Amino acid sequence: MSKRVTIYDISKELNLSATTVYRALKGKPKISDETRKLVIETAGRLGYKANRVAQSLTRKTIKIGVVFDGFHHGFSKDIIKGMQHAFNELMDFKVEGVYGDLSVPSTPSDVKSVLSELMKVVESGVNGIIFEPWLIREEYSKTINELAEKGIPTITIVSDVPNSKRIAYVRQNGKMVGDIGAQLLAMLNDKGNNAIFIGNRDVVMHSEVIKGFTARLKKSGMDPIAIYETQDDDSIAYYATDKLLRDYPQVGGIFVGTAHSTGVCKKINELGLRQKVKIVCTDVYPETVEYLENNTIQAIIHQEPYKVGEIAVKSMYKYLVEGTLPDKDVLINPKIVIKSNYEEYLIK
Repeated sequence: MSKRVTIYDISKELNLSATTVYRALKGKPKISDETRKLVIETAGRLGYKANRVAQSLTRKTIKIGVVFDGFHHGFSKDIIKGMQHAFNELMDFKVEGVYGDLSVPSTPSDVKSVLSELMKVVESGVNGIIFEPWLIREEYSKTINELAEKGIPTITIVSDVPNSKRIAYVRQNGKMVGDIGAQLLAMLNDKGNNAIFIGNRDVVMHSEVIKGFTARLKKSGMDPIAIYETQDDDSIAYYATDKLLRDYPQVGGIFVGTAHSTGVCKKINELGLRQKVKIVCTDVYPETVEYLENNTIQAIIHQEPYKVGEIAVKSMYKYLVEGTLPDKDVLINPKIVIKSNYEEYLIK
């Protein structure tokens, strides 16, 4: 059975946005006659047939709920920006985001509070949920399964709820992030005395970063001299750096595998150790760029949080409207950022 042609196929064929193709096919205004004719001719040539399910759904607003268990103000904000970009692109399809409370702290919240917020979003009449679960909780798995039984699908982002009925897990490639971090530090500091700072080992994504980092070091016959958990708190990272330097004065490199690296950089700067201790961190923010510019940070591994949000929304939309089931695991590969290219990844 041949694959049904969608507006995305037409948009790819013509190098037009899906929104433009949709507006042309629907006779919407602000589309030139030339473009409309080209879209209609291409649709006929490719064998496009309007999806009646999509037509019925778009008569009323499609609501996609967004809930975070712990809002990490830099990383999570970039995810939200990616989501909002996707929602804006889908505006003509009558799609909107329904956000849960984004004022929760970066540390994992009380499970009951998170589930209460999740159910508030569900009760607003959403058609699907995008959920960042942070830690693995049995209660989250149970709730996702109950929602699936009610016909409300869930996509998890960043961290996961294994053994649940979520339809997809969209996240950065944690093992590759750790692997690249280890390789960069090996080039910057060939003595092998490198440490890794991570948020929480129990977070699926963070454990993947540790695995990638240690596996790469082991290939060179080394292990990290220390692994510190900071709970993604800059103040904890600051004091953990002080402890690292006291316990392991020979340390020559630090990989900060989460978005909160300013505490580490602050301590290294205060002690005047920029030349001795090389730092590789994750994600591009004004704070990390400042430390990149003054040579405290040598390189940044950008995990593309914007893409995480954008892909999650578009995957949910395609599932709700077209019935297209996304891949169970959607991995987004990181980018290496240095002084010469950080502006490309700095999200305004």
